[in-house]
Amino acid sequence: MPILHGAAAIPLLLLAAFVLSLWINPPWFTACLATYYLLTLAYSLRLKQVLMLDAIVLAGLYTLRIIAGATAAQVTLSFLAAGVLDVPVPQPGAGQALCRTAHSVATGELSAQGRGYHVDDLAILQSLGGSAGYLAVLVLALYINSPTCKNCIGSRC
Repeated sequence: MPILHGAAAIPLLLLAAFVLSLWINPPWFTACLATYYLLTLAYSLRLKQVLMLDAIVLAGLYTLRIIAGATAAQVTLSFLAAGVLDVPVPQPGAGQALCRTAHSVATGELSAQGRGYHVDDLAILQSLGGSAGYLAVLVLALYINSPTCKNCIGSRC
């Protein structure tokens, strides 16, 4: 598709998405969609270049998808279910930053191109990724042992 056609399609597709989202009940879904769009736009234009904020914003975007899906399906998320779904989400952002920073170290650059990370941040990123993994296992263990989950075993939840 030519770039001009893609640029022309953006407002039409955005309008169509928001009009269709108004059909979904409750109207919170439209609010989630608007927030997701604005946060994604801010991430693409600037926030991905801010140290550690890029991983936090990516985690927030994953969480917003979970909330929007639950809202559209009119399902109530329990606190621990949201935790099980949400806790591992800093890992992709941290992993991406870690890979870019490790590549910068390997190529002799001082910083990851287009990002706010410098080669000195490699140890912090490694720690963040590992910590998020351990925290994900802890929250999963708490969820599995919660009364909410035990009531669901053997039934459809």
